[in-house]
Amino acid sequence: MLRKLPILLFLLLLMVSCRDKGYALLTVMTDQKDMILIAEYFNASQDRIRLVLTYDDYISYDDVIRDKPDLVIGKDLNNPLFIEGFSPVTPEKGIYPVLLRNGNAEGVTTLLPLAFDLPVIVYRRGEAALPFMMDGEDLKREGSARNREKESLFTHMGFSPLWNSDFLYWYLSSQNIRFYGEGVFQYDQEKLTEGIDSIRDWVSESNVSLEREKSFSDKYRYIPDYKLLQKGLIDFVPMMFSEYSALPGKETVSLTYSWFGNGERITPLNGVFAGIPLDSDRKKEGEEFLAWLLSEKGQKDLIRYKGIVSPGFALFDKFSSRESINRLFLPDAFPGKLNDRIFLSEQIGGLPWEPENWSAIRQQVLAPWLEDILWDNGVLPLSSYYKEWQLQFID
Repeated sequence: MLRKLPILLFLLLLMVSCRDKGYALLTVMTDQKDMILIAEYFNASQDRIRLVLTYDDYISYDDVIRDKPDLVIGKDLNNPLFIEGFSPVTPEKGIYPVLLRNGNAEGVTTLLPLAFDLPVIVYRRGEAALPFMMDGEDLKREGSARNREKESLFTHMGFSPLWNSDFLYWYLSSQNIRFYGEGVFQYDQEKLTEGIDSIRDWVSESNVSLEREKSFSDKYRYIPDYKLLQKGLIDFVPMMFSEYSALPGKETVSLTYSWFGNGERITPLNGVFAGIPLDSDRKKEGEEFLAWLLSEKGQKDLIRYKGIVSPGFALFDKFSSRESINRLFLPDAFPGKLNDRIFLSEQIGGLPWEPENWSAIRQQVLAPWLEDILWDNGVLPLSSYYKEWQLQFID
């Protein structure tokens, strides 16, 4: 408690100061570190509203009910618990329509998408022409064609789906395998089994066996995969675009990428959303701030400001939900990062509903289970991993 006293005293003094100066105090619950610089810039740019932030790594609906913020901005908000608990808002024009579809409660928009990330497949410049968007079959074919071996051991590998647990999730998602149902973590066991079997088939058909892959990984994969790519030991590395854009320019000068999708659309991931709780007393101020945050001018100003005070790609290190920012502003603001890879509105999919705390579930439940199941058929079912994970929240 003593460690919290300075923060509590600061907030109390800020509230008194804001009251004296006629400011409206807008409390924002967030899990996004970029909100610090956004609040700093917004508070300095006008004299009507002051943002006050509360931060947590993961935001639950119970947190919102307990703490009663005026505004919530974060990941993992795209599920009915939040959508039905937020107030109606008017979306700004210019937002990708497909991103707005799941933020509706009975036909009324309550959840606003702010930003999203996209998966990419990174490879060396100068490779034979590869498609703008690659799917699993493309990677399977291209990776297998590049394998080289000596004395029944790989000396060079094109690609393995087992190198990256995030990629396994992307691949399953591209096969329309979802982990959401009735507001909670659920999945279709038959479809999931089919997806796991298709990954096993990929390994056996393209890379001979798990043992052959393991011997290569044990020998070479002790440094980051993109370093192996630069050294010419592998040919394809899956990353989120936010990871790729964070690499120093000297690391990416010899690299380029294709988007990863299902052959028709690139699947947005790791969305950042905003919503105004139904019981907020500052709905008008919340809408005013969100209108500014989603405006073209507001975003350009913030991205320029972030470029001065903090390294990173755009806002939240992700693409904007406003199409004009991505197509017309970011290529010039971040030369060399987007190359000729600007996507059209019809080339991205929607942000599917996800269970509460999905980021934590993906990292702490799904990723270790996928690794275990693909190396040992005798592991417990995914539901058992999830139940064990839930035990940590029981008082």
